Amino acid sequence: MSFSSRRKEMEERRDQRVQREDAAGKLAKRAPDLATLSLVIRETRPEGCVSNTQYTRRVVVEHAPALFEVPCSYPQCEDGGYDVTREVLAALAGHQEKFEGTVSCRGRCATLDCARVLHYVATATYRKERTAPVDAFPRVTVTRIT
Repeated sequence: MSFSSRRKEMEERRDQRVQREDAAGKLAKRAPDLATLSLVIRETRPEGCVSNTQYTRRVVVEHAPALFEVPCSYPQCEDGGYDVTREVLAALAGHQEKFEGTVSCRGRCATLDCARVLHYVATATYRKERTAPVDAFPRVTVTRIT
């Protein structure tokens, strides 16, 4: 595959991702009381070999799309990756503060399915319920005793 065809393929994948992000909408709108969200992501091979990958993804809630897709890190994997959008949004809708999940890569390596597995642990915080505004001039009831 030539450099220009790889570049074109990368641009097409980027454009497709932007379209999926736009279709998903904004996270702040889907989970309006969400304050912070971080995901510890660990990608492994079933054989448990040493090429495991782990990192923490801190989500900027105010700007993030409501899409949680993680690309497969294996270079020979084609069309791979992990989509945990449904699981994450369901946990956020239930106001869960800590949740986790495991999903297999949907890609292929030559003629075989990619064997990598993603495990995530998410930690979320939520804004406290808004209290009624404080009245600057509270009404006072005066009772006269005669």
